[in-house]
Amino acid sequence: MHNATQRLQNLIDDLLVYSRVSTQAQPPTRINMTDIAQAAVADLESQLQQTGGRVEFETLPTIEADPAQIHQLLGHLIINSLKFCQEELPPVVKLRGSLVGQDGILSNEMCQIIVEDNGIGFEQLFSERIFKPFQRLHRRGEYDGSGMGLSICRRIVEHHGGSITATSVPGQGTTLTITLPVRQSKEMSIHE
Repeated sequence: MHNATQRLQNLIDDLLVYSRVSTQAQPPTRINMTDIAQAAVADLESQLQQTGGRVEFETLPTIEADPAQIHQLLGHLIINSLKFCQEELPPVVKLRGSLVGQDGILSNEMCQIIVEDNGIGFEQLFSERIFKPFQRLHRRGEYDGSGMGLSICRRIVEHHGGSITATSVPGQGTTLTITLPVRQSKEMSIHE
């Protein structure tokens, strides 16, 4: 009963986070994503020690965004990579970023962040399903979580006018590609 109560509380907490992405957002400010990534990694120190994992990242771009939401986004993505690791293989999460234009050519219009891991991966046909609320690719007992983490990530990214996609191969890890505008429009409402 205690475990069921804890799962329900976690689910309620995740639903509140999901619903508050657009209603309790902070106005966008200029943020250094390298600093945000370092803070997210520092917050996950115990999980990294527990799994023997590591996070590697290059210097990431500076963009206009809600710093708390970007911290949450990177934290969720790193936690997922640590959670869905292969047995007897320490998880490695790599973050890299670059500036790109709308058509993918080098520019300063958009920021593209790539998050790669060496985890268990999944069949590519599930690449959209993983972003839907409450969707899981594994039984509840196999991995912790409510099935809301990547839904929250997508909601944060879309709130910022961006997109997130996943590519994966079973047993070979997953690559998530996040594309965000470098500058937020002046019309962007914090209460969509």
